[in-house]
Amino acid sequence: MGYTNEKSQLMSVPPYVAACVCTISAGYLADRQKKRGIYMIGYCLVAIIGFVMLISSHKPHTQYAGVFFAACGKLLWFA
Repeated sequence: MGYTNEKSQLMSVPPYVAACVCTISAGYLADRQKKRGIYMIGYCLVAIIGFVMLISSHKPHTQYAGVFFAACGKLLWFA
């Protein structure tokens, strides 16, 4: 994406903070509503959207947004 090593390391923090918030909130809501499967499907679709954004674009801003979607969707698979 063309960033320095230090900047790219710092830029990896916000997507994982957002993914942590998504994982905790989705787990809480899924447990409260007793519908874990629908949340899993929804977040898998979010991850797919993120990976498509990463694959299909060469613009750094679009790729960075794709990282947010991919991280938010993928971390829920392991919850």
